[in-house]
Amino acid sequence: MDNADVAVIAAAEGQIIERVSNQDDRNCSLGGPDNPNYILLKHNDDTYTIYLHMKRDSLTGKGVGEYVARGEVLGLMGSSGRSTAPHLHFEWRLEPYANSRDPFRGPGNPDITVSQWTSQENYYVSRVMDMATSGQNITMPDCAPGTLVRQNVFARGDTINLAAFFRDLRPDKPALYLVKRPDGTVFKRWVGTVPSDVPAGWCSRHSEE
Repeated sequence: MDNADVAVIAAAEGQIIERVSNQDDRNCSLGGPDNPNYILLKHNDDTYTIYLHMKRDSLTGKGVGEYVARGEVLGLMGSSGRSTAPHLHFEWRLEPYANSRDPFRGPGNPDITVSQWTSQENYYVSRVMDMATSGQNITMPDCAPGTLVRQNVFARGDTINLAAFFRDLRPDKPALYLVKRPDGTVFKRWVGTVPSDVPAGWCSRHSEE
């Protein structure tokens, strides 16, 4: 979160109805005050989307009444409000403050007959979201500030710390890691697996391991 790595973008064109950006963004408990940083949009079909738990003072400079385009950056992901870790809470609603609906069409959603996504993805999409190398130990506690100082140039003898960040980790989708020498030959190779489904996760490793 401190590295401003994850942008929040508008799912569709809309008008800003409400926005709050001055709340603390380092909450680690669901028992705290319900005061997230957020932005609420009204769309051309009279539905609404809301983007919650954003980073403090990161929201777009546009104000209430102004319009944003689909794909426009609204701000950054944070951990404001009732939140145990940095994340985005996104809802599609029929009313500004009620009647949220699942935008995905499927057998588990009787509320809609047409997907609300331009191109609906599968329920599970296993994907590498980010990778990084660093000369320092990489830590990612659930809520407290982590340590990820990105470094891409190393000298002979330096320790290289590697980190990979994933979504939808599944037991039948192992992750293959390859560390290559400058000439393209493989220096290290290993396979990572999980015992059960994990919506999001990360792992790190030292170059000498």
